[in-house]
Amino acid sequence: KIPETYDVSTMGIVYPEVIDFAKNIGNTSEVMFYQDRFLKFISLQNIIKSEAVIFEREQDNRLNARDLAISKLNEEKSKSYLLGTVIFFVLSSLILFFYLVARKSRKKRNQLFKEINIITETQVNQIQLAEAQAKEAERKIMGQELHDDLAGSLATLKLNLENEAQNSTDEPQQKRLKELTKNANEAYQIARGKSHDWFDLKSENKGFAKIINELLEKGLPNDTYEREISIENNAIENFSTVTMVELIYITKEAITNIVKYAKANKISLLIYEEMYGIIYEIADNGKGFDTSNFKNGLGIKSMKNRVNKLKGTFKINSNSEGTEIQILIPKNPID
Repeated sequence: KIPETYDVSTMGIVYPEVIDFAKNIGNTSEVMFYQDRFLKFISLQNIIKSEAVIFEREQDNRLNARDLAISKLNEEKSKSYLLGTVIFFVLSSLILFFYLVARKSRKKRNQLFKEINIITETQVNQIQLAEAQAKEAERKIMGQELHDDLAGSLATLKLNLENEAQNSTDEPQQKRLKELTKNANEAYQIARGKSHDWFDLKSENKGFAKIINELLEKGLPNDTYEREISIENNAIENFSTVTMVELIYITKEAITNIVKYAKANKISLLIYEEMYGIIYEIADNGKGFDTSNFKNGLGIKSMKNRVNKLKGTFKINSNSEGTEIQILIPKNPID
């Protein structure tokens, strides 16, 4: 009999030898017994090999599945990284774009305010120059009188001295007369030059209404704002230069507030005369604000201070439909 301790690797050799031995000794039952055992052994070996092949294939499939999963995971990571990079780039680009747009808008708005300030100061200077027109008129009269009287007398004196010098036969006297003629001519030229300087008026008064319209056109242009402007021609004709200057500054502050905060597209400005004074009204259709909780900003404070300087009254109304500023300036508030 075959010992049970034989390992499987030697059974394929032992079984055939035992079968041959049994055949040689004529033991038919043993031959059949071991042939049956050998066939079962072969069958078992085939089953084991088949299962080993199947197991190996399953292992390969599992490894391939794992590698495929890892590959897909890496691919997903790559896609996620790429998507994250794209999203980061797009967001960064959008943030940069909006920053540049905001910066450009802020720069443009600051430039607008700067130009409005320059226009205001220029127009104020022109108003102040116009104030000197009365004084210039006095100088004009003086210049005319200087030209007609003093310069004329000097011219006559110069001609007489020239005639005397030409007719004189006394050489020392002729020399003195020529010297006096020279002095008279110098005095005549000085008097004539001064009369022309005083007579020539160079100041220019563009008119208050025109100045206000220029400010509104610059700060609130027609392509962005619908404007309604009404300024009575005789409303401020008797006002002092100080009053006109303060009204120009008030208009500038109102324009700045509308551009900065109102988000409006319609504005109106009215200046008209009543029995008790001049009414100045400027309004917009912007978002408005709560006047009860509003702390006066520098612009509003500046406007109030200017109105107080003119001994006037300042009133502001605001709601969700817009803001209106109304100013009353008494006639001839200051000298």
